[in-house]
Amino acid sequence: MDKTYNLYNLEASFKKYLLAGNVNQITIRNYLSDYRYFCGWFEGRFGALEGQNVTLNFELLTVTAVSEYKNFLKSSAFPIASINRKLSTLRKFCSFCISQGWLKENPAKKVTNALVEQPNAQPTLLENFMNDISLEGDLERSNKIKSDVSDFLSFINL
Repeated sequence: MDKTYNLYNLEASFKKYLLAGNVNQITIRNYLSDYRYFCGWFEGRFGALEGQNVTLNFELLTVTAVSEYKNFLKSSAFPIASINRKLSTLRKFCSFCISQGWLKENPAKKVTNALVEQPNAQPTLLENFMNDISLEGDLERSNKIKSDVSDFLSFINL
């Protein structure tokens, strides 16, 4: 079996597959846009020769390639939601390829969505204050300060 296909000629077949799955028009438009973006990345990453059609060698469409694509999207500062939609598109495209017999399993399903990175949580002023109190070592003074803080907090919650 020939393992290479012209990427851009596959777009029409992929669209038919989406239409058969009752996918709405906006989603189809987004999937096809994301698919074309992936084709451009794939061409740049795996290098089609100048003047040749961009071809997809299914042996190169691996979990590693999908992970590289995800990392590329993250390094290109795409919003997390856009990265995850592009990965969803790739999962759907790989499902299409399985339905055509070109892939045996979906490598994109093994790559997780991008997560929102939380900045390092800075301790709050109150947390710092309470830590300082416990480090002082003067138990009587610490208890008095904690009591005063509790009283103040209950007062402002009126």
